[in-house]
Amino acid sequence: MALTLGPGSTLRFPDAFLLSASLESGRALVEAQGRDALKVVTEEAEVRGQGRAVVRRQGRETLVTCLAGRFHVQGGESTVTLAAGHGTVVRSGRAPSAPEEVPAPPSKGLWPGKDPVYVVPGEPLELRWKGDAAGYQVELLPVGSEVVLLQRDVTASPARIEVPWEGAFRWRVSARSARGLEGLPSEDGLIAVDAK
Repeated sequence: MALTLGPGSTLRFPDAFLLSASLESGRALVEAQGRDALKVVTEEAEVRGQGRAVVRRQGRETLVTCLAGRFHVQGGESTVTLAAGHGTVVRSGRAPSAPEEVPAPPSKGLWPGKDPVYVVPGEPLELRWKGDAAGYQVELLPVGSEVVLLQRDVTASPARIEVPWEGAFRWRVSARSARGLEGLPSEDGLIAVDAK
């Protein structure tokens, strides 16, 4: 399995008989194919399952979105099961909310799109899309890999990034609902970074 943390996130591994990861604040992308992921716990919830999920802790609540596969979220004495495209919010001392559909991925106005934009390392680039969500999550990844190199929470389009490395990259954006649940990612846009 893999855990990818967002900027400013705090994760620890408690000294306990059963290994788990404790997300104290921020965002973690959990990926586990073929077997259950390491249990991710917050003060409000416990998250287990297979596939890909986003676990975000903000204030006194935990937000979980299942991107692929199936995840179980326990809060108090109650557990909900999330299928892909669904999420739940767990507030301190309460049961998880009923599974709800997460926002659809932004699909219009993505730029750069399938035709790559060429920039030099460190050159500012504006990523654009159309939408009216409460917020967005932007990610930059290498072509052919799921390793997230840059991740940002933004309030609206455009989002300005600078890629310091040479290579071929892809970017994607996810909408966030008014409750804070992260939606499924958009199609990939392509960026080529070359110093020549």
